[in-house]
Parts: sequence; structure tokens; C-alpha cells
Amino acid sequence: MVLEGATVARSLYDENLRLQERLDAQELEIEELLMEKTRLKRKEMRALYRQRMVYRHPAVVLEEPTASDETFDFDRREMQIILMEDAYDSMLRMVDNGMNEVSEDDVDVVDSYHSLYRFHRQWHPHPNSDVPIKSQNISMYDEPWKSLLDAYANGNPNKFKYLSSWIRYMLLGGSIGPAAAPAQFPAGVELSFLSKEIFEGFSRILVPALQEHRPDLNVHVFSKTVVDCTLRIVVMPKHRLHAKKSEQHEGGQPAAGLPVFIPDKEHVWLPASVKGIEGSVVTVKVEDVETGGAPVANMSLGASVVGKVVSVDLSKTDVINVIQARTVKSSTANTSISLPLQNKVMTKTHGFEDMISVDHLHEGAILYNLRQHTYTGKICIAVNPYQWLRLYSPETMQLYMDGSRENKAPHVYAVSMESFFHMRTHTINQSILVSGESGAGKTETTKIMMNHVATLASTSDMSIIQRIIQSNPLLESFGNAATARNDNSSRFGKFTELQFDVRGHLMGARAHTYLLEKSRVTHQAPGERTFHILYQVLAEASTLPHLHLDASRRYRYVQQDPADKVKLEHSWADTQNGLTIVGIADAMQSDLLRVLAAILHLGESDFEMVEGDVDSSQVADAAVLATAADLLGLPVAHLEKVLTFRSVIVGREVISKPMTVDQARDCRDAVAKSLYSSLFTWLVDQINAAIGVGHASHFIGILDIFGFEAFVHNSFEQLCINYANEKLQQKFVQDVLKTVQVEYEEEGISWHHVTFADNQDVLDLIEGRLGVLSLLNEESSLATGTDASFAHKLSAVMDNHARFETPRLHSSAFIILHYAGKVLYDTNGFLDKHRDALLPDIKKVLGESSVHLVRTMFPTDMASSSHRSLHRQSSSSATHHHAKRGPGVAATRAVTVGTQFKESLARLMDKISHTNVHYVRCIKPNSVKSPHAFHHESIVDQLRCAGVIEAIRVSRSAYPSRLPHVDCIKRYAILAPAALARRLLAEVDFVADPKAQCSDLMGNLFPHGHIVDYQVGLSRVYFRESILDDLDKRRGVALRRFAIRIQTTVKMFLARRRFVKQRAAIVVVQARGRGFVQRSRFRR
Repeated sequence: MVLEGATVARSLYDENLRLQERLDAQELEIEELLMEKTRLKRKEMRALYRQRMVYRHPAVVLEEPTASDETFDFDRREMQIILMEDAYDSMLRMVDNGMNEVSEDDVDVVDSYHSLYRFHRQWHPHPNSDVPIKSQNISMYDEPWKSLLDAYANGNPNKFKYLSSWIRYMLLGGSIGPAAAPAQFPAGVELSFLSKEIFEGFSRILVPALQEHRPDLNVHVFSKTVVDCTLRIVVMPKHRLHAKKSEQHEGGQPAAGLPVFIPDKEHVWLPASVKGIEGSVVTVKVEDVETGGAPVANMSLGASVVGKVVSVDLSKTDVINVIQARTVKSSTANTSISLPLQNKVMTKTHGFEDMISVDHLHEGAILYNLRQHTYTGKICIAVNPYQWLRLYSPETMQLYMDGSRENKAPHVYAVSMESFFHMRTHTINQSILVSGESGAGKTETTKIMMNHVATLASTSDMSIIQRIIQSNPLLESFGNAATARNDNSSRFGKFTELQFDVRGHLMGARAHTYLLEKSRVTHQAPGERTFHILYQVLAEASTLPHLHLDASRRYRYVQQDPADKVKLEHSWADTQNGLTIVGIADAMQSDLLRVLAAILHLGESDFEMVEGDVDSSQVADAAVLATAADLLGLPVAHLEKVLTFRSVIVGREVISKPMTVDQARDCRDAVAKSLYSSLFTWLVDQINAAIGVGHASHFIGILDIFGFEAFVHNSFEQLCINYANEKLQQKFVQDVLKTVQVEYEEEGISWHHVTFADNQDVLDLIEGRLGVLSLLNEESSLATGTDASFAHKLSAVMDNHARFETPRLHSSAFIILHYAGKVLYDTNGFLDKHRDALLPDIKKVLGESSVHLVRTMFPTDMASSSHRSLHRQSSSSATHHHAKRGPGVAATRAVTVGTQFKESLARLMDKISHTNVHYVRCIKPNSVKSPHAFHHESIVDQLRCAGVIEAIRVSRSAYPSRLPHVDCIKRYAILAPAALARRLLAEVDFVADPKAQCSDLMGNLFPHGHIVDYQVGLSRVYFRESILDDLDKRRGVALRRFAIRIQTTVKMFLARRRFVKQRAAIVVVQARGRGFVQRSRFRR
């Protein structure tokens, strides 16, 4: 038994040894298989590289040497080849280190010139002579060169190696054996001819091949090849290529995956990401921009747009024109065309609160960065929400009460807060200039800021504050009207001075008004309305029987019934309450109603020709005129006479000359407009007397005025409005430029004078000695002056002015090139509106009225009249039926509307110039008055007309892009060598002053950089135009390369871990299997 047991044990032991040997053999076999697989993979990698060698060629740049390039001797013609000598060795070294540590994209670019990659980086055509190599005939080189390119394009390395060696020895004047090329070029032809052949070869064969097979590479070819120029071939990978702006010929396009903007007819700009590039055609996919903050919903793109794949051909003229016209350029030196990049948003609100800080400055970036409130330096851009939001709640107002806008979202409250605290701290008067087109929300914004300032000065007398606040709806009732664009449009400009004492307590307010659109009294465009107050009075006709009004009747001066179109925001009861608060007695309120009703009745009166006399007229319905005369407190006969006759001086006599029917109607309309504008001026004077003080220490002025206007039909009113906007734009640009100068000085930036679009020539064209207003005054003083003669005179005098044009098909019009664009003005009606003359007979009759208010508005004392407020005189008229001037002497030279407005505007600008100015630009998001629509093209036009885009351009004209030191290091350290990048990223959050680290980084990224490309300031890095774009494109390529490397490493790790687990599992399975077998045998 013992012997039998020993035998069994021995057999089991031998079996175990055999199994162990088999296991060891299997493991060895597995290792050998893995090693063989590795060898095969490496061999495959090498073969793949050699096979696709041509497609991994770098971007090629053929360019002329520049004066700043120190590698050239300009006394000799030279050719320089810069080769990436280490590229090929680097790839082989990475392959030898292991198959899992390299992929196709790990090899940036390897130079394809095998026989040249070990050669000198710089060489001359003839090493032993300074005399250029010359040749009589280069035809002997044509065939070898074409063969060389064919071999290169077809990936034939052996043939390519031989041919490239032949070319090299040929260029050097050397020899490769008995059948070699001549030792030297024959005399007669310069090397630059061969250089031209090289360029043509690249363009014809190599470049298309590279673009087709390597779309991720940009092939830059500079075609400035002339016989006498010296050329340089630079062979570098795209992400290492740094072309200076002055050397660029066409803009480098972003790599695949980078976010860009593409031009679009409907949306102006669409956000998209690059999917591929083929030559000049960039394929992109439209993507909804990542947004945050109001109005996000308005900016969302429709499902029909998002996801669409679009091809943009950057070689097409229309695409080039759109990009050039709609891209904000700080200089004209860079003519490159490329798709603008989207900004890398780095704030929690997914947008730049101050658009001065945007990385990539262009129209698309500005458009898609807009929120409910956005800053542009000192400007606050406010988008009309068309609804009352919590943004204006008392809780929000309380956030803006401490005097600092730091750590607060952009808001108009911040503007009013800063102006108040700046006035109180520095004892300097303040101005807030609010502008925007009709419907943009200027009036509401003004009221919001006035209420906020009143709240900040809450320790003041509350009765004064109440009167100031109540004056706003009062002026709205008399000065606002419903237009096609806005249901509550201000039809006058207003500069309101909030008056404070030395302690910052609100004492009172004073309003100055400009350009009341009194033509609206007698004429409204289709779909528009007259002033609100007339509808309020008509709505109360049943309670005011003494006015003889009928609410159901359609009056000539009121196109629509009070119930039509919009609901009145304020009733007559509200207006009456406001009149009482500002101190207007009941008797004067009754007179005010009489004047308003008289205007309506006056519009109902008409005239007819006297039988047998075509030059005379008479009242058609005496009863209607009698009602108007009674309300005005005038004898009806006196009123009828001044409406149908006028006094003319002939020699020393004064005679009465009858008016024609058209002249009588024009005279009636002139009386109605004069009554209303005088009433408005009187009301403003009453409000100022009630709430204003004459001994205020300081003020905050808020200007609410028309924005730039350019309609289909533009007349004298638009000229005055745009003239005022030109004045404000000049002040605006000067303030922005001053801010830029201060910033550069504080940052220690060296810079030269910043050029900007100065509009002084436009102002000279309008207000100069021989300007539009001067010629208009001259023509208005002539009895024979007409609108047509004025247009002809303008064309003759201004023919050579750069800002003036005469349309070919419109003899009675002229064009002025304003800062915001061209505007065509129709001169029909210019003279009548400019004169705005009310006949002396009418003034005399109105001055004798029995109604106290009418006598006050038209005093009989001429001296007193000459000293009245300029606001009534500066209000523009709009006579739409041109009176036929009868014979007589020249009109008395009087102060005209244009001259009065020029003088009042000069006083306003002088007052503003002595204040600290803040700017608010109101934007109308759509034309349908909807809180859920965002019309891109309209918004871009408003931004341009408001001067916002010009402000950003001016503010960034020297160095358009800037980044804080820390952000710059964190973003672009990945482009530096690994050691430097690790050091910078490790120190960036712990260094008190990162300027030195940032300088190191910039010096590495721009080894040949100059102060014109970038400057490192005290807190920011400033970049010239397009430099930051180049960095972001290089960063995109680097991130893609790193992403692939990370993927490769992760895949390698997972594969190795899987292999280890599998091997461990095999061992376990084998061990358990062997154990099971042995136990089974043992049991048997």
C-alpha cells in the first residue's frame, strides 16, 4: 500500500510538472504573440507613414523677404529653406517607444524632402561666391521638376529622393556623377526664374493635393513673384506657423470644430461650427448660440435654422463684401478675409457684461452678446422688453443704492446711481444722454432713471419729488403721440435738469424742450395719430359741453377716433390732476381746454373761391369758424379777415391783399400749429416755474432726444434731428477716445495717436458759413426763393464736397453722408418749414384775445415777444400744402427755425461739455412691439446708428483685443513648451503680479514678435488686430491634438488593464482546472 501510494504521488507530481511546463509555454507563446503584434503594428505604422507621407506635408508659405527679416542680405538674391529637421526623427523615436504612444495626429508635420531634411537651414545658390547663379535656359529643368512634383504627389519616395537630390545639386552647382547636371547654371537667367517655377509647381500640383487629403492644414501661398524679387519658402506645420499681419495675403481659416459666425441675409450673422475646409469653401453647421440672461428667448434661433449645414465660399465677391462691410475693423491694413470667430464666454451669465472686453471684436459678437442691459465702456445698452419686468422692481432698485457697480449686473440703475454719487462726491454736474429710435424705450428709460435718482435723494422734500415725477406724464400728454413704430412716441426732445443742493438733496427740476413736431397737429401719416391730449379732450366731450365737441365726429385734424388703435395711457382726469399738482389754476386749465377745442374747430373750417375772382377766398361755413373764434375770445370778423387777407407793404402804404383758397388753408393750418406749439411752450414754462429753482448748486441732466433717422421720405425735420445727432456723436467719440487714452496711460502702453472717423466735415457741411443752413437762410429771405432753387444752389455750391451727393433722378433732393449712413432729403417744403412765419396780422389779432391764456401766448409787445423762449421758435413745422407766394418785396430777414435750433443746440452742447457725461443707448428689438421677437438686421442697424459699433472700434483702434494676465496664461499656456507651460500654470494662481509670467509666455509664443503685435500692460495683455484670432486657431489645433493623445492614452490604459485582467483570469481558470483534474484523479 505504501509503495502504491508513493507511485500515485509520483505520477501526480510528474503530471503537475508537465502541466506547469505547458502553462509556461502558453504564457511564453502569448508574450511572443504580443511582441509580434507590436512589431507588426510598428511596421504598419512605418508603412502607413511612408505611404501617406505626401499628405502629411506642412502648410507652405511662399513669400517675399521683408525689411524686418534679419536673415536676408538684400544685396544678393537668395533662397531660404526652413525645414523641420527633427520632425522625422521625432516620429521614429515615438514609434520606437511603443505603438500605444503615438497616432497619426501625434506627428504634427514631417517634411517630405528626404534628401534635404539633414541639410543646412539656410543656404546660398553658390556657396563660394556672392554673385548670383545665372542660366541661359531653364527648359532643361522643366521635365525633372515636373517629374519631381508628380513623384511627390503620388507618394513615390524612391523616385522622389533621387529627383530631389538632382534638383538640390543642380541648385548648388554640384554634380552627382557622370550623368550629372552641369556644375553651374549657364549665364543669362537669374535664379528667381527658377523660384517662379517652384511657386507655379506648388500652386498647380502640391497645393490641391494637400487641400484634398489634409483638410485640417492651411496652405498659404503668397503669389508675389516677379523677376527681380527674392523668394523664401517656409515649410512649417500650421500650428507653428506665425504669419505677421503685414505679411498675410489671405486669412487663415479656423480648424474643424472651431465656433465661427457666418453671414446670413435674414439673421445677419449665424453661429456655426466648422466641419470641413476645401480650398476657399468652408463647410459649417449652424448651431444655436449658448445664451444666458434676458432676452435669451428672443435670441434663440428657429428649428429650421439650427442644425443646417451650409457652405461658405470665401472667394465670392458678395461674401467678401458682406464680411468686409459688417466686420468691425480698427484699421484698413489687414485685408484678409476669414470667418469671424465666436468668443470664448467665461462669465457665469454666458456673455460679456462689458463688450469692450470681448476677445474677438466684430458685429456678430456684439449682436449675440446683447442682453437686457449690456455695457460698452461708459455706454449702457438697454433693449426694450415691451413688458414690465422684475428688473425694474423696488427690490432691484435697492441693489443699486451704494454707489458702486462692481459685482452688479449691467442696468440703467447703475448709470443713474453712478451719476448721483459722482455728483455728490466730486461736486461736478452730470449728464445722461439717452438716445434711440422711436419705440426703443427712451421715454420709459428716462422715467426709470429719474425715479431712481429721486429715490437716491429720498431725504429731499417729497412734495418736490412728487411734482417732478408728475411732470413726466403731463409732458407726455401734450408732446407724445402714437406712430407706426411706437404707441407712445415722444415727438419732442427734452433735456431735464434735476437740481440739487450742496448736500445732494433734490431741490427741483427744469426742462428744456427741442423740436416739437407741431406739423402733427394738422397732418398725420396713414396709421398714425395726433397728440394724446386732443384724444383725451374728445373722450371727455360729453362732460365739457361748452367746448361744442362731438366724440363721434371725425375731425380733419384727428384721423382716427379716440377708441381706435390704442388705448389712451392717461385720461383727461390724470392730466388735470397733473396740471393741478404743478400749480396751474382752474381758470387757466379752462382756458387751456378752450385753446385745444378751438384748434379742432379751426381744422373743420374751410374756404371757397370768391365768385368771379380766382385770387380771392372766403369762409365756406361761417358757423364753424364762429365757434373757433368764440373759444379763442376773438371777433369772428377779425379772425375771418386775417385768414383770407394779408397786409402787404407797397412803398409807404400798407394794403390788404386777398389770399387764394390754398393760401387761406395754409394760413389756417399755420394758426393751428402756432396755437399748439405756443401752448406747449407755455406749459413747459409753467412746469419749470412750479418745480424749478434758480439757486441750485449742481444738477444731473437727462437728455431724451430723437435718434438718427433715415426714412423713405426725409424732410427738414429729419435734417434737424440728424444734425443734432451728429453733434452728439462728435461729443460721444471724443469722450470714448479720451477714455482710451487714459486706459493706455494707466496700463503703461506705448501707443501713437488713434485715428477715428471725425464727423467735423459733416457738421461744417450743415452749419458752416456756406453750409446747408446758411444757404437755406439766404433762399428763405428772397421773395422769389423756392424749394427747387434751394436744391439747385446746394448742388452748385456743394458739388465737390466729400459728404454731399446729388441724386441723378431727383433734382429736388440731396444726399448727406452722415456718420450712420447716407440719407436722401427731399427739399419740398424746406423753405416753409424753415421760415415758420406767422403773419403779423394774425399775431396782432391773437394778442387782443379776451382769453387770458391766448393773450399770454401772443403778447402784443414785440420786445417782450422777442425775448420769449426759443423752444417754440425752434419747433419745426411741416406745411404739406405749399403756399403760392404772391408778388411783393423780399420777406423781412428774421430768425429762422434752423438758425434758432442751431443756436439752442450750441448752448446745449456747451452745457453738456461742462458735465461728466454718461450714455444710454436704447435698442428696439423688433418692429411688431413683441416681447418675444428679436430682429437681427434692425438691431445691427440701430447699433450702428447709435454709434455703439463705432465706439467699440475707436476704443480698440490701437489694440482691439485685450485679456487679463491670468486669463491669458490659462488660455494659451498650452501653446508653450511643456516645461514652461507647467511652470506658468503652477504659478499663475499664487503669483501676486503675473505680468512677468505673461511676458515670458508672450515672448515664447511670438519669438519674432514686435511691440506692434502685442504689449503686456500692468493688468492686461493688448493685442493688435487678428493676433488673438491666430492664437485661438493655434489653440484649437493644439486642443484637438491633445484630445487625440488623451484618447490614445486612455485606450492604451484600458487595453492593458483588460489584458492583465484576462491573463489573471486565464491563470485562475487554468489553476482551478488543474486542481479539478488532480482531485478527480486522486479520488479515482
